[in-house]
Amino acid sequence: MSELGVYGGWLTVNRFCNMRCAWCYATGTAFKPEDSMPLDMAKKLVDLMHAVGVKSVVLIGGETLFWPHLFDIATYLKTLGMASTVATNGWLLGHKRFRDRVEQSDITAIGISLKAGNRQQYMELTGFDGYDKVMEGLREVSKWGHMRVETSMVLTAGVMGNFTEVVSSAFDNGAHFMNIQMCEPGISNGQYDGRYMPDAREVARVTTANYEAVNAITGGKFSLELMLPACLWSAGFLRMLEERGQVSYGCHFKTRSGLVFDRWGCLLACNHLYDYPLGQYGVDFVDRNSFAAHWNRPELNTFYDRMLEFPAKACIQCLQYNKCGGGCPLQWFVRDPETTIPLVQET
Repeated sequence: MSELGVYGGWLTVNRFCNMRCAWCYATGTAFKPEDSMPLDMAKKLVDLMHAVGVKSVVLIGGETLFWPHLFDIATYLKTLGMASTVATNGWLLGHKRFRDRVEQSDITAIGISLKAGNRQQYMELTGFDGYDKVMEGLREVSKWGHMRVETSMVLTAGVMGNFTEVVSSAFDNGAHFMNIQMCEPGISNGQYDGRYMPDAREVARVTTANYEAVNAITGGKFSLELMLPACLWSAGFLRMLEERGQVSYGCHFKTRSGLVFDRWGCLLACNHLYDYPLGQYGVDFVDRNSFAAHWNRPELNTFYDRMLEFPAKACIQCLQYNKCGGGCPLQWFVRDPETTIPLVQET
């Protein structure tokens, strides 16, 4: 971690996507093809992140694999000794000519986000007939030994009833690891949308009830990203996950340890908050020193302090709070923390 407290970087390189997942954080961007980051901007932002001590950069979208400068920036990151991870829906990896280019590139890792466990459900949830190509791509890239490949899924209302099928289809097609993520609110025209977020207690109940099945399917190679309050799960269940290395808590937002930049070089606290920039490259900062001064401005400190306040009274004296921090703060735009967070955690 750098002296500024940051360890990771994210570049939102485009907004275009061939899928239309209803819960996508980028729904309000209209997925415009023209909203694509120029290569020179990407290099300047990489230079800045390198200067402040970032060692690894995640390239996200939109659908990242459609970005025309992907391979160039991966090579540029490599020359600086920085790792690159590409977040993708995986569809283009099902096309051999493109997959061969990815295999020969300087990309360090690939993260494939799976949307459903079968073809029909894929079409229903994404508006795109992509399941077969995604699985074809997963089967092939999972054979690579030189590039880390991981899969992830989001526990949306649409897959809660059969989420073990998503896990099973992934591992049947060669997956080595599954990252199970919580659904967060979408944003459209400044309005938060939680329609695709399952009830928080239901998420805890279903993940606990299906633990043994998921553990067997994956051979223990999975992680549950706890973006909800930890007190929704029993303390004993969480201790077991911790002992087995199968749980993670929070994200860079809560620790203020990551830098997210959008296509215009705007600094974001989170990809979901793309309408609320905290500054912009070339306007508020251009190098390490000017960025450090901006990063420590009282206005930014106040923003983070307010966003990361105790969400509920029960959190104030909770012994688990330093671990989970009440979960993702964005959920409280659509949930009532006082009725979501229990007064006492189950043992």
